[in-house]
Amino acid sequence: MLVLVPRKVIKILLAIALACCVLGALGQVIEVVTQKENFLGLAAFDLNEEGTVSAWYSSMLLLVASAILGVIAWARRGERFGRHWGWLSGIFLYLSLDEALAIHEDADLAQAVLDKSNFIYGDAWVFVGAAFAAIVAFSFRKFLLALPRKIRNGMLRAGAIYVGGAVGLEVVGSYFDSLWGKETLVRVAVITLEEGLEMLGVILFIATLLSCCRLWQIGIQVEPGVGVDEVTDSAEKSALT
Repeated sequence: MLVLVPRKVIKILLAIALACCVLGALGQVIEVVTQKENFLGLAAFDLNEEGTVSAWYSSMLLLVASAILGVIAWARRGERFGRHWGWLSGIFLYLSLDEALAIHEDADLAQAVLDKSNFIYGDAWVFVGAAFAAIVAFSFRKFLLALPRKIRNGMLRAGAIYVGGAVGLEVVGSYFDSLWGKETLVRVAVITLEEGLEMLGVILFIATLLSCCRLWQIGIQVEPGVGVDEVTDSAEKSALT
């Protein structure tokens, strides 16, 4: 049985996420200011490109969440909402693949109904993403209501942060791009905040899932006495320091 200490796991994940954001932002700032690309190899952490360290780290976080969801789904199979855990695992697996391969950017069907002059044209996938998030939230409403309050609140909080970054800030970034272009410090700030919120949302979700494992004593042995509020509060404080 795998034994995890949530506080340590979350702090490590947050530290790596912070490093990716700082290094990625630094590389982009230097590129905007000096027009020098890949200064000191910092392009490897570019937050707005696929195949970078930052992109693979984000993909790994989603894959970890998918794996934990799979463990929970197996442990709670046959129960009323057992399948919901499995569906969530599948969704996060797809999100992990999408993060690594940028599938949504290569197959953006939403562009077909938008005029090319629209500022959101290049990122029209946000409409599909927002609709998908709304459908998932509606479809899983009974599942969420059946969860313990702290677990439910943890999931909702993590989901709001992730979707706010992935969809909300994508729209903001596209609007600013239409005003001032893509080679600006404003774009660097928006992208850094966007990717940072996505990583934070997934990390908080992982913290909530670890609390589920502790609560139900399944699959993964988690340090006793650590509730979801303590874990997520610790994660949020660490993210701000």
